[in-house]
Amino acid sequence: MKGRLQRALGGEVVSRHDFASDAPSPQQTVDIFANQWISAFPNDLGVTAGWINHFDPEVDTRVPWAGTAIPGGFTGKTILELGPFEGYHTASLEWAGAASVTSVEASRTAYLKCLVVKELLGLNAKLLYGDVNAYLNSTTDRFDIGWASGIL
Repeated sequence: MKGRLQRALGGEVVSRHDFASDAPSPQQTVDIFANQWISAFPNDLGVTAGWINHFDPEVDTRVPWAGTAIPGGFTGKTILELGPFEGYHTASLEWAGAASVTSVEASRTAYLKCLVVKELLGLNAKLLYGDVNAYLNSTTDRFDIGWASGIL
């Protein structure tokens, strides 16, 4: 059986370690990146991840502060976010009333973490994996606000 399976899969067999053995849960999803998170999730999720409360607007004040500096704040605005990292500003921008958030991330790991955040927090953001400069050079989309905080 293994020989036929390997041939059918082009010689690759997925390791048993790539499969979950417990029932689905938010913590199990977060643990896909165990010991790799910097951000702590909102307390109401009941999951353990990183140590910085980036999702708390009283801790990471950048989005609330910018919202007071922009006429009308983020409400109803379309936002292009460059380099969302772990998705905390993606969430904050959406929670601040943005009509839409499109986030472009070039790091594979950060992009996949953003997908975890999107799923667990029920975000509507559009997450794109690719180079920011290539995206900017190729898109015809227009946005009301560009957000780039901490992008390397």
